[in-house]
Amino acid sequence: MLDDGHGKQFLSRMERAAVRAEQLSRSDLAKQIRDEIQKYLNGEPITAADIYERIDDVIAGDPAVTDMQVADLLGDQYGLTRKEFLAKFKRFPEEFAKQQREAGLSSPANES
Repeated sequence: MLDDGHGKQFLSRMERAAVRAEQLSRSDLAKQIRDEIQKYLNGEPITAADIYERIDDVIAGDPAVTDMQVADLLGDQYGLTRKEFLAKFKRFPEEFAKQQREAGLSSPANES
């Protein structure tokens, strides 16, 4: 079951992202993306835990990324504006800061 605007075009973009992740030798990320595609196809909702797990991958790919850049990236992947993403995933700022600390990075100033 596909809802929230996640139709064939969205799933096609997700698959292209998985292929690109494989090209970048990020097979773990490609698997996560494909697992999410299956959740959509099987009607399983994407949970906050799914989103928060993705933060680490984005930070690993670009340690200088800001919290708002990650919010925009993940929001775009799920068809959400930044405002919608932050409203839906309320713990995102804390999770981002926590994962940056765990990666040994300092927290850059929020980007507007």
